Amino acid sequence: MHTRARRSLSISALALSVILAVGTPNAAIAVTADGAAPEITQQPLSVSVTEGMPASFSVGFDDSGDTSVQWESSADQGTLWTQIEPSDNETADDPTLVVPAPTVSDDGIQFRARVEGAAGSATSEAATLSVGLPEAVPEQEPLASGTVDDVTAEDGGPADSAPSSAGDDSGPGDFPDPGDDAATGPGQETAPFGELRGAGAAGMPAPASAARLAPGIYTATVNPFVAAADAPIGVNVYMADASFPPVNPQKLNATLRVAADGTTEVDVPFTQEIFTLQQISSSDELRITNIERGGSIAWANLQPDPRYPDRIVNVTAELAHSGGEYTFGPAVQYPVPLATEKTWAIHLSVDFAGAVRQLSGDFTQTYEHTATGAEVTVSAEEGDGRIPRLTEAKLGATTPTPDHEAITRTLARDFLSEPTAQSWRLDLLAGEESIDLSGDIATRVTLPTDVESPVVFAIEGGKATRLETEAIAEASVTFAPDGLGTFAIVDAEASVPWAHTKTFESDLGTTMTYRTTGEADWDFPGMDFESLDSLGAYYSFLGEETSAARTSEAAALLHEAFEDPDVRLFTFGLDLSYENVPGATVAKHSSWQYPLGGGLTSLSGSVPVSGDADRVYLVRGTVGSGLTSVEPLGAGSGSRSAAFTIVGVDTDAESPAAMVQVALWNAATGKDGDIDSAQTSGTEIAYVLVASEKPKPIAKPQAVTALRYTGLPQHGVLDGEGYELSVRPVAADAGSYVARATLLPGSCGTTGAWPRSISLGRSRRRH
Repeated sequence: MHTRARRSLSISALALSVILAVGTPNAAIAVTADGAAPEITQQPLSVSVTEGMPASFSVGFDDSGDTSVQWESSADQGTLWTQIEPSDNETADDPTLVVPAPTVSDDGIQFRARVEGAAGSATSEAATLSVGLPEAVPEQEPLASGTVDDVTAEDGGPADSAPSSAGDDSGPGDFPDPGDDAATGPGQETAPFGELRGAGAAGMPAPASAARLAPGIYTATVNPFVAAADAPIGVNVYMADASFPPVNPQKLNATLRVAADGTTEVDVPFTQEIFTLQQISSSDELRITNIERGGSIAWANLQPDPRYPDRIVNVTAELAHSGGEYTFGPAVQYPVPLATEKTWAIHLSVDFAGAVRQLSGDFTQTYEHTATGAEVTVSAEEGDGRIPRLTEAKLGATTPTPDHEAITRTLARDFLSEPTAQSWRLDLLAGEESIDLSGDIATRVTLPTDVESPVVFAIEGGKATRLETEAIAEASVTFAPDGLGTFAIVDAEASVPWAHTKTFESDLGTTMTYRTTGEADWDFPGMDFESLDSLGAYYSFLGEETSAARTSEAAALLHEAFEDPDVRLFTFGLDLSYENVPGATVAKHSSWQYPLGGGLTSLSGSVPVSGDADRVYLVRGTVGSGLTSVEPLGAGSGSRSAAFTIVGVDTDAESPAAMVQVALWNAATGKDGDIDSAQTSGTEIAYVLVASEKPKPIAKPQAVTALRYTGLPQHGVLDGEGYELSVRPVAADAGSYVARATLLPGSCGTTGAWPRSISLGRSRRRH
């Protein structure tokens, strides 16, 4: 395992506090656990940079504890992938890959990450590096005197100038003297100024060079933060990050206003409700003109100190210069887990160069991907919050996709035989982030294709959804999806689709799909598939078996594959209902009287899974003897589901494999063949089983008791089974120290084993 990868992920693991002080008891422990296989939660995004400027690609994933990352590159659109060695790039096994100084010869190279865990692996999507030559940089002028060309929407004119919302007529340099009391806003005590620290020395990467902004209103990247040197977790704490720990700088998250006289004012969000801000003051670099209080304070089940009923949620500040780096005056924080006040310096980073002018009017723009020929047109109505990012967005396109084989398997369920398909991944990128185009934004996509009769499918979570095509021109197809993502183009002439498909879904997350060529439907006089479907003749019994006896029987069948299996039994009953069919005189519900399969039909399903470690089986038996046999189902996993075939296309129509649907129906309904027949001891039953290994409970990590100052290094936390101390507190001085432990795969805490609070103390005594 690569140490760097594990260290960077340990922030979200167990936090443990140890106190070295005379007579001071040790702190309690808070634990979060995850022993599942890694799952990609954030895909790397394509990046465009100027030659010589660094580029970075990041992958996010659910950490199972013992996890490693390995980056790969491709110079031929994903046909051949080469592992990047740490000797060539020291970040090759980090969650963030940094390409330090790419040249134009690197333009078009793709990168992807492979995440390996003890319980499985996952491979990210590919991201593309675009490298251009640098443009001439104009001489920088003071913010108050500079202008840029107006950026307008297709039908809109220049945005109106917006006056500053500052409370007086002071200019950018007319700030209080550091020796005076600073404005702190309503309800705040004025605190004396202390020694100011430059934000550049605080560990925050410098923002892009300051841009000259015309008067107007902008959406900007604004990040208030406590520097790593002060923060107890050893990395910058971003107070605009709502998650915890707050270690992620935000993008395009605040409003920036530039007045006609050059006065620049920014709304600084403080959205963090655990690492809270209680007081803040002006400095000679910025002046606070308004403070907004409110918002909740939370940390697990802890109740915060009643002295802190709320927190500061937003600060409006007038900036003295356009450098992009600032430090507020004295500030007070109340980090709830520490249960005490802190006076760490609050720094501020503002990216002027990346600020996006807020536009008026509706927005329409077409984006082209030169390398592949893909084209996307988006239209948004005035006031849509995504318009600022759309003005600067670029289209990312990959074909074929890294998961092309999985897409082909998904499409196979919609055709009698596996089709030949083209796969595409499309994203509209603002910087490194993908813009969500679903909802009110209209999207129109045109893709090049040599298929004569193209059929387009949207692929998501192992499911293919056919899309209506707007136009089929020579060598291209146009369609209007609800947002971008993964698509596939299939030649309808070369592949034989099912004539009819009927899918059933349940609240449990299970699905069942019946497909037919139209030749094998229920033969009722004058009734075809559409007629029967409109009368509700196709019915399902999707559910979960709750019998402890059946669950125990199923678990016993898995003794060779699992040490202690955790099992769920799901029912899949495909049903014919005669209830609304005119002239029907037989039972209202029954299993299929004729076998499935034989190349005319297929029956498939899906079940919810928690990760790659889950396994899917078919279990069979009789009512009298119970469940007696088990066989694996060839399930293909999506992000949270596993799809499988119940009765395949090539199944012999007279075989027991084709008739398994009757046993499934019996188990689902509690009947034997039809709704009017009671079960007997010989009634066949069958279920779909999802199994995984139960996590092993472990004892909670223990802090060493009765630690006293000796002047020698001391360990504050004991080693134990089932977890790994990724940060170990070793100290010789009195004070509070933080340890982090990560649960190993297959481990978990027993109920009540983890205290729900953290108790910290401070002591400066030495003996």
